[in-house]
Amino acid sequence: MLTRNINNNENIKGLFLGGTEVKQTIFADDASFTLDGSEKSFTELIKTLDNFATTSGLKLNKSKCTALKMGTLKYSTRKWCNSNVFTWSSDQASTLGITFTNDKKTITSTELNTKN
Repeated sequence: MLTRNINNNENIKGLFLGGTEVKQTIFADDASFTLDGSEKSFTELIKTLDNFATTSGLKLNKSKCTALKMGTLKYSTRKWCNSNVFTWSSDQASTLGITFTNDKKTITSTELNTKN
């Protein structure tokens, strides 16, 4: 239900990879969202997640959420949905043991390092 609502929401814009729009990856209770960087997409995603929480009782733990700013937003001071306690980063964010980073020098080594 949640994934369908996000995928079908035309106000949430993802990134296009090989002609396919990617908005989300979900595994068990972990989710990653890949948006176009617009405030509209971000606020609409949060609204959709909040509506899902109201109907399902499953709440987003916003204190564990990290928004990774990339591209032209990397050095921006913009933060959307200020009433929420998201962590905003221009450096890196992790999900499912995978670290996403903006540092081109360490991107490969960060992803390939094994955990002890």
